Amino acid sequence: MKINPSFFVALCVATVVAVFPVFADGVDPSHVDATTGAARSELAQGSETERLDAAPQGVSASDLLTEALRLVGRRYRLGEMGPAAFDCSGFTGYVYARMGMTLGRSSRDQYAEGVRVAEGELRPGDLVFFGHADRQEAINHVGIVSEVDPEGRGFRFVHASSSRGVTVDAYHGPGYFRSRFVCARRIFVGQ
Repeated sequence: MKINPSFFVALCVATVVAVFPVFADGVDPSHVDATTGAARSELAQGSETERLDAAPQGVSASDLLTEALRLVGRRYRLGEMGPAAFDCSGFTGYVYARMGMTLGRSSRDQYAEGVRVAEGELRPGDLVFFGHADRQEAINHVGIVSEVDPEGRGFRFVHASSSRGVTVDAYHGPGYFRSRFVCARRIFVGQ
């Protein structure tokens, strides 16, 4: 297949023009997600540099949860990214993508996104990560916080369960998820 050089140049120019308004707003081009055009800010925490996505204009945690909860009942299938079936990270990635934000493909990739949030500071829309009961640092599951107990006794989260598909579970007291909880991360400023 032969590509017309003028087509390639036009495509490059169109891409630059499409993201130029972000640069015109004073955002450093190195802080712009090349896929979504979402501005990123960098926050230093300890020795780690972390990113927060600026939510695309008009997107809220409520929008994110509406999309996530709309998918409850979809089946689980390893390696699937929707919309008919999902694995856990495919589900979270799909929901965030519908809001104009790109997450890494695996739960471990997504664990590197955003900023770490203490369990007592959770908000709806935050990602929660789980690992093996004996090796919690080995991330193997992710979900999206859908509700936080105002008394600080836990939260509910929507996720793609390997046995039940997309569902909502509670994280309260001792139990399966409590023993596997690793941390939470906030992905976008609009939360």
